[in-house]
Amino acid sequence: MNNIRTNQARWEPSEGLPDIPPPLESLSSPGYSSFAQIKSNQLLTWKNEFLYFLSNKGVQFLLNAWQKNRQEYIKYNSWVILPKQYRDRLWRYTKEWIELIFNSLDEISSPNNLLLLYELNWRLEKTLTPLIFEEWVEQITEVIEKFNPYPSLIDLKEASITPDQEKYQKNDWDWEKIQKAWIELAFILLRAARDNHDKKSFYLWLNRLENIVNQNSEWQSRWYYERCLFHLYRLEHYLVVSIVTAWGSKTISDWWQIKRASVIAQLGNLQDAQRIAKQTLNNIRSCIQPDSLDYSLLSQEGWAMRFLIEIEDQIELNKIKDKDKDKNNSRQTYLYRWEKLAQYYCNPNTEIKFLEQAVDRPTPKPQKQTEEKRGFLSSDINRTFYFGSKNLYPEFRPAFESLRILEEGALPLNLNNVKWHSKHIKNVSKWSIPFFPTWSFLSLIQVSTEKEVKEWLSFIDIAILPQEIINC
Repeated sequence: MNNIRTNQARWEPSEGLPDIPPPLESLSSPGYSSFAQIKSNQLLTWKNEFLYFLSNKGVQFLLNAWQKNRQEYIKYNSWVILPKQYRDRLWRYTKEWIELIFNSLDEISSPNNLLLLYELNWRLEKTLTPLIFEEWVEQITEVIEKFNPYPSLIDLKEASITPDQEKYQKNDWDWEKIQKAWIELAFILLRAARDNHDKKSFYLWLNRLENIVNQNSEWQSRWYYERCLFHLYRLEHYLVVSIVTAWGSKTISDWWQIKRASVIAQLGNLQDAQRIAKQTLNNIRSCIQPDSLDYSLLSQEGWAMRFLIEIEDQIELNKIKDKDKDKNNSRQTYLYRWEKLAQYYCNPNTEIKFLEQAVDRPTPKPQKQTEEKRGFLSSDINRTFYFGSKNLYPEFRPAFESLRILEEGALPLNLNNVKWHSKHIKNVSKWSIPFFPTWSFLSLIQVSTEKEVKEWLSFIDIAILPQEIINC
């Protein structure tokens, strides 16, 4: 990977970091990466030449292999953002299964349908892949609304599967797993509603989760963060103020404190955001042990520094005086530390720079899912149908990753005069508009002038935007 390089003569080593870790490839096999392998290992049941779904053997294979992979990733590699080469590797062993899983959901019995969606979603999350198609959202919704793992806390009239029924208390019904999978998928539907600016669905899932999230501080912080982002994108800052204040009274882990500081910075309270982030960065560093490798802590440190350098640029610009001297000293300190963290793939600049470069080119054309070619005679028509990963628009992956990485990395889109990600977001918005029109447009207006927004509106088909956004 291309890391930030500094003058070796001026090298100042960072103390307290463990030895360089072993490569990720030492983990167990992630399964099959091609449709031919899937087909040859009898993991499919075919109805006809074009219609197929996962066999019982295929479902069990995926559950066993993917559960093991996930547990190993969590144990050894809990990065804030999975590094690019590992995202690509994980995607390579996931993409051919996605369409298969969604095509097979009606044929998979409960609770395996829920558990398999949970494993798939974990991989989509790690590869920074949003729910690209509305059909995915609908199918996930249909499955999880069959379950109510918390009947005393939420009212799900559609749910027929609950833990208080005797027939669902047998050994193959692990309700601890089911609860975890249900919560995670409910959060994904909450975020999908935010991505698509679906206010009705957003509040539906927000309200369903409200009583449950109090059981876990991580769930609670995630619930507050989603609320903050929903209103930030709508420029409803007065609502965000009350939400982030209520959030501050709860128990919050270090990384969620950085995300909360990011929200506070976007409200214009830079000094408060800097104070919280610096204190939290010190907490993260105090937990790093020289004889123990913890990717999570090292990754959090790297991304927290990136957040700090962005808001400190804005603070120094506001002060005007001694701007260059102060900013350069702070930046150099971070550069030294990032150089060391890069050995652990915990330098966020590498990830951001790659995505910036990937979308700094003309917008690709989506590949058609079917293609027709006429032969010599007018009656001769050859039709080509594309299945599997070719239907997932792989050429657009850098845009999808870009939309997600800033949110997950706690980096503000807009800091008034200093717009670190302005060009990046403008490029991404043009790429992603066919898939996420509202998300793209609301991201764009946070980094653009009024004139630029008007010019951009002439570039897109305004009919694809919701009327509520047009009226804003």
